Amino acid sequence: RGKLMVFGGDTGGATPVLLGDTWEWDSTNGWVNVNPPTTPSARRFAAMAYDPGTGGMLLFGGETAISTPATPPSNETWIFLAGTWTLFNPASSPPARRLHSLVTRADCGDVFLCAGDDASVTPNVRHLDAWRFTANNWVLITPITNVIPHGTTGNHAVYDQARRRVVLQGGQGISVPNTAGGGGYGNDYGGSPSTWCSEFDSVSNEWLLYGAAAFGTADPVIGRISRYFGAYIPALGKVYKVSGQNPSGTGTITATCEYQANPVAAAPVLGNGCNGLTLSPTGKDNRPWVGRNFTTTASGLTPVSIVLVLYGINSIPTPLSALHPAGVVGCDLLSTFDIMLTVTNTTGAVATTIPVPNNPRLVLARLYHQALQVQFNGAGITAITSTNGLSLGFGVP
Repeated sequence: RGKLMVFGGDTGGATPVLLGDTWEWDSTNGWVNVNPPTTPSARRFAAMAYDPGTGGMLLFGGETAISTPATPPSNETWIFLAGTWTLFNPASSPPARRLHSLVTRADCGDVFLCAGDDASVTPNVRHLDAWRFTANNWVLITPITNVIPHGTTGNHAVYDQARRRVVLQGGQGISVPNTAGGGGYGNDYGGSPSTWCSEFDSVSNEWLLYGAAAFGTADPVIGRISRYFGAYIPALGKVYKVSGQNPSGTGTITATCEYQANPVAAAPVLGNGCNGLTLSPTGKDNRPWVGRNFTTTASGLTPVSIVLVLYGINSIPTPLSALHPAGVVGCDLLSTFDIMLTVTNTTGAVATTIPVPNNPRLVLARLYHQALQVQFNGAGITAITSTNGLSLGFGVP
């Protein structure tokens, strides 16, 4: 609905009070108190994200009381839709937690949950699991490796749509060096706040960790920050983090940092198609990242025809009419024939998926991609037409 939503939190100060109000903001109306007829109980340290499955805002968990010792957090799942909150009772649910992250994965059609803790027990439970909310139910994700995220609280997960990875940076895992190594965090990951970055790859379902600073040593670029704000900006293709808390817990960092793969996989359009034929990246695999699949669809085809799908190491634009008598005027060959797939077209569109080798050296190469349509009758070839081309620049996610 094009609105920013806020629920709950606390009033701050020496004796904070929990809040349970729901607010919406847009550029026309400013902030509006929604006052829904049904609402979750007051809480702080919960998490919310847009749920593409229901079209509503999903809320999970949080701390429903301020006390010492801490009371157990919530494991409730709520959806805000059509002006009211609805409590869900899914068949399965993540363990209760606070200070966790929810992120929308639109291309997966779900909401991803990670991190968080339970401070009502000693020692505190640090949640290292990952869940997805889909079809009105929580599903535990089983990673393909036993790698775990570096920190569980005081950070803010962000979904990088271009790379299809959940990014979790800095924050806190444990407050003292973990000399025993139990659980794999603590001094393994630079202290608390940590200098490390964890990424969950939504294609392979695995955590990947980046960082090398010794315990208690700040990264020279980002320092050591917890309790920051983060977001992915689609127009720029980058993750940004803003502000945050320094290791002493008393100061505030005001820097803005950006984070991006280098180079970024891209498939810009090369030339033009003719007779209404187009070639475009499609589906989830719509960028040529190494180690992943890359999918394109040729559309506007005329059933029934033969489609030649080309991948070449060179592009020398050449009129098809100069190559074959059936080449239609205004149609160009934009890719050499180094790799050619022959596909029968029956529906007017042809999708092709190729696996990109997991070789970082591919970032130094460029591949050109195009599709040709060959039409026949009883006497032979009647017309050859072409789509636009794609200039494939490979990236390492």
